[in-house]
Amino acid sequence: MHFAINWLQFFLIFWRLPSLNAEGAEMHMVFSTECDHYFDWQSLGMMHSFITSGQKGKLTRLMACDKKDWPGTKIVQGDRMDTHIHKNWVHNPNNGDHYPAYNKPASIIDFMNNYPNITAEYIIFLDADMIIRNPVTIEHVGAKRGQPVAAYYGYLVGIFKENYMKIKSHIKNLDMAQQVGGFVVMHVDDLRKVAPLWLKYTEEVRTDSGNWGNTGDIFNNNGKSGPPWISEMYGYVYAAADAGVKHIVSSKFMLYPGYMPPHPDPWPLILHYGITYNIDEYAFDKHWHRSADFTTCPGRLFEKPMRKEQLPDAPRSPTRHRKEVALDAAWGLYEATKWWKETACGHAPIKDAEVPDYTRYSCKTGSNGVNHCRPFNDKELKTIPRGSSVGDGCAERDVHEMCCSWAEKGECTANPEFMATNCAHSCGLCWGHKGSKVCVADLEGADANPPQEATPEATSDDSSDEAPLMRACRRGCPDAGVQTRLP
Repeated sequence: MHFAINWLQFFLIFWRLPSLNAEGAEMHMVFSTECDHYFDWQSLGMMHSFITSGQKGKLTRLMACDKKDWPGTKIVQGDRMDTHIHKNWVHNPNNGDHYPAYNKPASIIDFMNNYPNITAEYIIFLDADMIIRNPVTIEHVGAKRGQPVAAYYGYLVGIFKENYMKIKSHIKNLDMAQQVGGFVVMHVDDLRKVAPLWLKYTEEVRTDSGNWGNTGDIFNNNGKSGPPWISEMYGYVYAAADAGVKHIVSSKFMLYPGYMPPHPDPWPLILHYGITYNIDEYAFDKHWHRSADFTTCPGRLFEKPMRKEQLPDAPRSPTRHRKEVALDAAWGLYEATKWWKETACGHAPIKDAEVPDYTRYSCKTGSNGVNHCRPFNDKELKTIPRGSSVGDGCAERDVHEMCCSWAEKGECTANPEFMATNCAHSCGLCWGHKGSKVCVADLEGADANPPQEATPEATSDDSSDEAPLMRACRRGCPDAGVQTRLP
């Protein structure tokens, strides 16, 4: 395993980066990883997007690693980029619990205590499976001391008064607990208060079964199958509340590829490719590449995604905008691996036209809101032309008679998974279909609730006309009370 780095090319890349002025110096991006190939290629995607987006400040990969001389430590490096290695907390030494997400609060604590020189006023912490689409600035997001900003995570329903979690009995400022996580911009003084509590409360949620049953985690059988995977997120939420820190929460900052962007450009700033998504017959799931090595030279490319000019949708239509934003994530990873192969491994310039086209997939959304994709079979490959809009949810007509009314109220952006599946015509997702009636509000004016991560089946005693929508969403219908989460 080796990295044949062309240092002249690296120098030219960094020389072209924006200068580290006062605005850039006040921000320091960090993201938590372990030392394996899975996190190496995600780190490469993050680093490349940091460069290409023009992001200012510094970028540090926080690497939980007990391995000696892991080559991936050399991926994130440069004048404004580095890797900080710390003890791996996947096996918690305090309680013996096995849980990889302990590394997120543990990495922040180690960074704050042991990083050589933190000069930034604000720390931006991200997940590894994110792409920086547009630069994050303090002016853009509005963070202040005592008032961080964060992305909205609606499935963290355990904070609600009616949902019992034992830990809430001793959390100070419980009314300040918010459904947030993933992308956070926080002043360093606030983070020094929050970080130790974050680890402490994550441990408490994980090890006390009184905290497992009402978290919104649809995969732990309401607590009967063990602690929720999202324990770390609750650790953060309750730590922030206990420290007296309340966030500005917005749907502008971050988006899952494939969901309807509720705001015009430059939003979203961050794309989080944590779940399976598809754009027509192109699909991507990070878990398909869990053991893949993209960074050991001679390097390896991600599949070349569908090009934006291949999209069949009407120009400037909401559905085309949705797909173009999603493709930013796909192309970000492809370009990152191409850049690495050329720059770090010394490969000759790669021409996109000579790279094979993407694998074609047929995708369907399950009853729990999770997207399931399979490669085309031989018959489909022969009979369906490449570039066709496959699995776009466009049946002969919308499922519910209330679809047009919901679309006019902004539900296409507030509750995109349900609406795309059941009300595609009304949301303008079926351009070119005969008889399609578009009822969606103007995208430029949309400022609805943030998009929903998942739409599992749920029940409701509501007998009104809006009961079908309330049974399937929570953000578009904030009173529905349905618990949801992401895988």
